[in-house]
Amino acid sequence: MSIGSLCNKSVVVQRSAVAVSAAGAYEQIFEAWKTWSVRIQPLSATELEKLGREGTDIGIKIYGVPIGVQEPDRIIYDGRTFEILGVRDIDELGRLSTVDCVEIL
Repeated sequence: MSIGSLCNKSVVVQRSAVAVSAAGAYEQIFEAWKTWSVRIQPLSATELEKLGREGTDIGIKIYGVPIGVQEPDRIIYDGRTFEILGVRDIDELGRLSTVDCVEIL
Protein backbone atom coordinates (compact mmCIF):
# COMPACT_ATOMS: atom_id res chain seq x y z
CA MET A 1 0.00 0.00 0.00
CA SER A 2 1.45 3.38 -0.98
CA ILE A 3 1.38 6.53 1.12
CA GLY A 4 -0.57 8.28 -1.63
CA SER A 5 -3.38 5.72 -1.37
CA LEU A 6 -3.96 6.74 2.27
CA CYS A 7 -4.47 10.39 1.31
CA ASN A 8 -8.24 10.79 1.20
CA LYS A 9 -8.62 14.59 1.45
CA SER A 10 -7.68 17.47 -0.79
CA VAL A 11 -6.38 20.83 0.44
CA VAL A 12 -5.19 24.00 -1.28
CA VAL A 13 -1.77 25.34 -0.34
CA GLN A 14 -1.49 29.11 -0.52
CA ARG A 15 1.84 30.85 -0.94
CA SER A 16 2.60 34.40 0.17
CA ALA A 17 3.29 37.16 -2.34
CA VAL A 18 3.76 40.91 -2.17
CA ALA A 19 1.35 43.12 -4.09
CA VAL A 20 1.17 46.85 -4.62
CA SER A 21 -2.20 48.42 -3.78
CA ALA A 22 -3.85 51.16 -5.83
CA ALA A 23 -2.47 53.66 -3.31
CA GLY A 24 1.07 52.38 -3.93
CA ALA A 25 1.44 50.56 -0.61
CA TYR A 26 2.95 47.10 -0.39
CA GLU A 27 0.73 44.39 1.08
CA GLN A 28 1.07 40.68 1.68
CA ILE A 29 -1.41 38.48 -0.15
CA PHE A 30 -1.85 34.72 -0.35
CA GLU A 31 -2.53 33.00 -3.66
CA ALA A 32 -3.38 29.38 -4.45
CA TRP A 33 -0.13 27.57 -5.20
CA LYS A 34 -0.92 23.84 -5.33
CA THR A 35 -3.65 21.33 -4.57
CA TRP A 36 -2.40 18.56 -2.29
CA SER A 37 -3.85 15.09 -1.56
CA VAL A 38 -3.42 14.48 2.17
CA ARG A 39 -4.61 12.65 5.26
CA ILE A 40 -5.83 14.90 8.11
CA GLN A 41 -6.01 14.21 11.84
CA PRO A 42 -6.88 16.58 14.69
CA LEU A 43 -4.06 17.62 17.04
CA SER A 44 -4.44 16.57 20.65
CA ALA A 45 -4.32 19.10 23.50
CA THR A 46 -0.89 17.72 24.43
CA GLU A 47 0.43 18.30 20.90
CA LEU A 48 -0.96 21.85 20.89
CA GLU A 49 0.72 22.54 24.23
CA LYS A 50 4.07 21.31 22.85
CA LEU A 51 3.64 23.72 19.95
CA GLY A 52 3.07 26.57 22.40
CA ARG A 53 -0.61 26.95 21.55
CA GLU A 54 -3.65 27.09 23.82
CA GLY A 55 -6.02 24.19 24.17
CA THR A 56 -8.74 26.36 22.64
CA ASP A 57 -6.90 26.52 19.30
CA ILE A 58 -8.18 24.21 16.59
CA GLY A 59 -5.26 22.23 15.26
CA ILE A 60 -4.76 19.57 12.62
CA LYS A 61 -1.88 17.39 11.50
CA ILE A 62 -1.55 16.82 7.77
CA TYR A 63 0.23 13.80 6.28
CA GLY A 64 1.16 13.70 2.61
CA VAL A 65 3.77 13.08 -0.02
CA PRO A 66 6.14 16.10 0.12
CA ILE A 67 5.42 18.87 -2.40
CA GLY A 68 7.57 21.69 -0.99
CA VAL A 69 5.19 23.14 1.62
CA GLN A 70 6.91 25.71 3.86
CA GLU A 71 6.04 27.38 7.17
CA PRO A 72 5.00 30.75 5.68
CA ASP A 73 2.40 28.95 3.49
CA ARG A 74 -1.25 28.52 4.45
CA ILE A 75 -3.59 25.56 4.08
CA ILE A 76 -7.21 25.89 2.97
CA TYR A 77 -9.35 22.92 3.96
CA ASP A 78 -13.13 22.74 3.90
CA GLY A 79 -13.42 26.54 3.66
CA ARG A 80 -11.18 27.06 6.71
CA THR A 81 -7.69 28.64 6.70
CA PHE A 82 -4.82 27.13 8.68
CA GLU A 83 -1.44 28.58 9.63
CA ILE A 84 1.49 26.18 9.28
CA LEU A 85 3.49 25.80 12.50
CA GLY A 86 5.97 23.17 11.37
CA VAL A 87 6.86 20.87 8.48
CA ARG A 88 8.82 17.63 8.96
CA ASP A 89 10.11 14.94 6.63
CA ILE A 90 9.20 11.90 8.76
CA ASP A 91 11.50 9.27 7.27
CA GLU A 92 14.07 11.75 5.90
CA LEU A 93 13.74 10.04 2.53
CA GLY A 94 11.22 12.44 0.98
CA ARG A 95 8.35 9.94 1.08
CA LEU A 96 6.15 11.38 3.85
CA SER A 97 5.88 14.78 5.42
CA THR A 98 3.76 15.97 8.33
CA VAL A 99 2.52 19.51 8.72
CA ASP A 100 1.23 20.87 12.06
CA CYS A 101 -1.38 23.60 11.63
CA VAL A 102 -3.75 25.76 13.65
CA GLU A 103 -6.84 27.47 12.33
CA ILE A 104 -6.71 31.21 11.70
CA LEU A 105 -9.89 32.52 13.30
